[in-house]
Amino acid sequence: MNLISTIIGIGLFALTVGAGISYINPGAQASAETAAVVTAGFQGLAQAYQSRQMTGAAPPDAASWERALFPAYGFEPRPPAGTTWSYGTTAAGRWFCLTAATATPQVRGAFALVAKRYSSAAFRVSGRCGESDMAPSASGGLSTSASGGPGTSTSGAGLSATLWVAREGP
Repeated sequence: MNLISTIIGIGLFALTVGAGISYINPGAQASAETAAVVTAGFQGLAQAYQSRQMTGAAPPDAASWERALFPAYGFEPRPPAGTTWSYGTTAAGRWFCLTAATATPQVRGAFALVAKRYSSAAFRVSGRCGESDMAPSASGGLSTSASGGPGTSTSGAGLSATLWVAREGP
């Protein structure tokens, strides 16, 4: 009787483990780790920008934003592999952007996790840097950026996450 109970128990355990493994998303951990790096990077960029603005200095321009902010106002965050940081302006304000050349499931998952930490007015995931509900039309050409702005697609398969650090207008 004990032998039969043991065999049934082992069978049920094996069934649970075998069926349960399919419910684990193997990319979730990688997305969470990437999201932590992305969040820390956006926070570092925003803090450096705010620190510079508190001195009364004019906002940095898109071509020299890195020299204007680092190392004087913080440490430049290292982007996750396959991504690049940029800064730009539009009539709606100023923003930092992280662009991935390829929108892998890990990048999509990370950007989705980061988006939960910010308001939709401050953070947007799209195909282009600087897009926002408040921004001018993407075809308006009213922006400048070190590595792409509205109307400038980063890549057909790419994905961008934009954090607005200063808003202008109504």
